[in-house]
Amino acid sequence: DNDVAMIVVADKGVSVAENSGEVISLTVSLSAAPDAPVNVVMKSSDESEIKILGSSSLAFTEENWHTPQTVQLKVQDDNIADGTQVAHIEFMSASKDKIFDGLKASSSHYYIFDNESATVTLSALKTTFTPGDAETTMSVVLSSMPLGDVTVSLMTTNSDLAGLAQNELKFTTANWNVPQTVKV
Repeated sequence: DNDVAMIVVADKGVSVAENSGEVISLTVSLSAAPDAPVNVVMKSSDESEIKILGSSSLAFTEENWHTPQTVQLKVQDDNIADGTQVAHIEFMSASKDKIFDGLKASSSHYYIFDNESATVTLSALKTTFTPGDAETTMSVVLSSMPLGDVTVSLMTTNSDLAGLAQNELKFTTANWNVPQTVKV
């Protein structure tokens, strides 16, 4: 027998921007006719980067094994400044046909370019002071979700002219996008 039992994944690895909204298509078929139905289960290597749209399994039979079935993938915008990420889709088969049971395959790599940058943003309600001004406030927020806690240290360049009510702010993965107010 010169037929080899394989899951055939036809795709081209692509590079795509995280916020592009692009849907990527690939096709899946079998390399030979099975003696029993074959269920191919798909799983993303990183669902925070790329997700399978629709069902995560494909059914192949003796009749449709060679007909490519289309799978659509969607790049996820994760709000994390994590640089370029690489993801792919993994495939595994289950069948009563022992030759097709437990086969594995994976799609090409998808390079997902990050659209977030890690910055601290502050906005002052008043940027100049005159002698006798009591106080003003400014708000501080992070531009993207951190992977862990972030402490922002605050200081003034001339403490004789202006002081701060606090010297540091703490941001977490839960409050990174909630502006924190500082009295000046």
